[in-house]
Amino acid sequence: MRLAKGLVKEQERLHSEPRYLSLDLEQKADVERMVLASPWLADWLRQQDHWPDTLTFFYQDNVQLDDIEHQVEHWRIDDEPLVMRDLRVWRNRHMARFMARDILKLNNVQQTAQSVSDLADIALKNALDWSMAYWQAKDGRPALCPFSNTPQQLIVIAMGKHGAQELNLSSDIDLIFAFPQAGQTENGLTHEEFFIRVGRKLIQLLDSRTAEGFVFRVDMRLRPWGQSGALVSNFKALQRYYLQQGRFWERFAMVKARLVTGSAEAQQALYDILQPFVYRRYVDFQAVGALRELKSKIQTEVRRQNLDRNIKLGAGGIREVEFIAQVFQLIRGGQDEELQARGTWPILDSLKTLELLPADVVDELNESYLYLRDLEHRIQAIRDEQTQVMPIDEIDLQRLVISTESDDVESLLAQLESVRSRVNHHFSFLISDQEEPQQLEKLKCYTQAWVDHDVSSELDESLSGPS
Repeated sequence: MRLAKGLVKEQERLHSEPRYLSLDLEQKADVERMVLASPWLADWLRQQDHWPDTLTFFYQDNVQLDDIEHQVEHWRIDDEPLVMRDLRVWRNRHMARFMARDILKLNNVQQTAQSVSDLADIALKNALDWSMAYWQAKDGRPALCPFSNTPQQLIVIAMGKHGAQELNLSSDIDLIFAFPQAGQTENGLTHEEFFIRVGRKLIQLLDSRTAEGFVFRVDMRLRPWGQSGALVSNFKALQRYYLQQGRFWERFAMVKARLVTGSAEAQQALYDILQPFVYRRYVDFQAVGALRELKSKIQTEVRRQNLDRNIKLGAGGIREVEFIAQVFQLIRGGQDEELQARGTWPILDSLKTLELLPADVVDELNESYLYLRDLEHRIQAIRDEQTQVMPIDEIDLQRLVISTESDDVESLLAQLESVRSRVNHHFSFLISDQEEPQQLEKLKCYTQAWVDHDVSSELDESLSGPS
């Protein structure tokens, strides 16, 4: 492949770098591939003094992500800048390794997704511990938890791909905050006020952009009442909300919910509240109508918004595979507990085991999903950006060719088109379309909210699932 002029300049710059010249031939080939595939990784690599040590770090199969603990020991509640810097430097170091291993095909897409999810969990737990200590020093400890007889903690619910432990390389993390019971801290602050402060501090530690970048972008819009709702809710308030106000889209979102923090006893108590809302004890045929309408409206929205270049939201994209998996979870998950797993990959396996879809269809969906998620990682690795849009710039398209080891841009695009065509074919046969377009107009705000992740929208009451 003939490199674009911009990539030739990057290549020449690399070849004149003394640290590059000190490498052996295999290391040089790996570094060149990484640098040309990802400007973000190239910038990070140039900040490292000794490239052979860095490459040894990249090549290691098993690297512990909790090495942040060595820095946590030195954190003080009066040194927030140090906490933020340590978290970001630690995150960037491991993210560089994930990207490098992904580009060099040392990890498969599922290993990368699991590793990024584990990184998010560790970041959350350490940031939360510091945030709790920070506010406890000012406001006193919360009252005891009724489930564990220890001081109450903020329960962080991971949603979406984070909940499923299938995060992509540069992903937002969708969270909901909860605490066990109303009460007061030792200094008389209500638990709601206290945990709002803790939650805000946690978001600031992870989401704020500094000279070192960010840790994870945090999205809180999936909480009850969306952006207009309270930042945190106690268990009784959550139970009341989902019993009385819970919409169908919230059941859809909750299939991937996973509790990351809090005592085992408090987590179990919260699961006991959430599970009946998500999964019915019967085969939930009442969900079929809502899912059929949602599917038809999604197809309309794809055409209207011209999402051809979006490998997640466009026709035959990542979302369509995930929709297929979640349809079976909501309809049959109450009876087939195997379908209560959180990730798309295990659900696809279950669809084959339970013979809910033909084996060859599941195999095609699985293969296609692996391809699309892998390509998603490589798009995001270019600049550590949360995007699923195929670039139009010649240089960035060539970066993807290098990263995926395709023959050329035309071959890459042809393969992508073939994969998306297969996915869309299976999606089009999922739940027959029986409604006329004019009858679906009432779903416009609901579907748009689901497409845009704007869950604060007022959604149509007809899509509220039975309590």
